[in-house]
Amino acid sequence: MPLEIVEYYATLDAGHLDEAVAMLAEDVAFSMILPGGANRKTGRAAMLEYLAGRPPVDRKHRVLRSSVDHDLQFVHGAVTEGDRTTGYFVGVMHMRSDGLIDRYQVSFDAEFALLDTDEGSSMNSNMQPTPTLQRWFEYMDSDDPDRVLTMISADFRMSVQFSKGHGEAAEFVGDRDGLVAYLQQREKSTLIHHLDRGASVDGTEMVLGRTTRDGAFEASFNASAQLDDNGHVRRLLIARTPELAFD
Repeated sequence: MPLEIVEYYATLDAGHLDEAVAMLAEDVAFSMILPGGANRKTGRAAMLEYLAGRPPVDRKHRVLRSSVDHDLQFVHGAVTEGDRTTGYFVGVMHMRSDGLIDRYQVSFDAEFALLDTDEGSSMNSNMQPTPTLQRWFEYMDSDDPDRVLTMISADFRMSVQFSKGHGEAAEFVGDRDGLVAYLQQREKSTLIHHLDRGASVDGTEMVLGRTTRDGAFEASFNASAQLDDNGHVRRLLIARTPELAFD
């Protein structure tokens, strides 16, 4: 299950500011240490005002390391705009007992990186930013996979080609109701999706990845998602097989 702090940045990068802020406690206290000075405020509304006021650029947070220690979650990563890395960040969040974030501190430096390379990152150097599919599979791996229903458009259509191996396969197709039926029959919180390659071209995100169960390889998959102008998924094609590993 992905950490809430990783999910928070993926939600921001997908442009869903209201959903990201909903992960915060109403009285969240935050401190942002930026090159221009510190921004320390309190409250969801103050955070939303800050996020909405950022310059409208294609900004992504590429998480390179993440960790958890009891009620604290940590990340280190790179900030990109298009193909250009603009700097590096370290973020820490305190998780309240109800799962909301009530304290948040982040620092950003345009030059200093903690790592010599991006090796070991959750989105490696072969990945272009694919924030929507990253968030989709984070939701699918969580205890509440039905959250993907909030990510689809009104005209959503899907096809999931699911192979069990040895020539046995099934296809799940349809609209929102088809996705609901697919979610109802699948295992919950048992498989982890790892995105190993990715690209984003003209509003379509594509990834190649693998699923693991208890750390062991289970299957390879690829996924393509076409997004509408609001960033919602309108077409989704997924194919999966345990017969082939890209190792």
